[in-house]
Amino acid sequence: MATSLNHHLGFGEMNAGSDQAYIEMAVRLAQDPAGLSALRARVGEARKTSGLFDMAGYAHDFESALTTMFKRHEAGYDAEDFEVT
Repeated sequence: MATSLNHHLGFGEMNAGSDQAYIEMAVRLAQDPAGLSALRARVGEARKTSGLFDMAGYAHDFESALTTMFKRHEAGYDAEDFEVT
């Protein structure tokens, strides 16, 4: 899941292919305060612009999904995929 989130946020370079690669990346960042600071700044910007951090929007969409599912169930429909708009 973290790989998908990193990719969506534009942080593909943070995906490690192995435990050892992850450890090496963590050590590199720990030894590079400027690089770590730049990464933190990028994450801060991503938090402002990405829908992944829009909790109010997520809550609204989740509520819409639950309402739709309940209404479909009450009407006797079988479960199926639907889009939340």
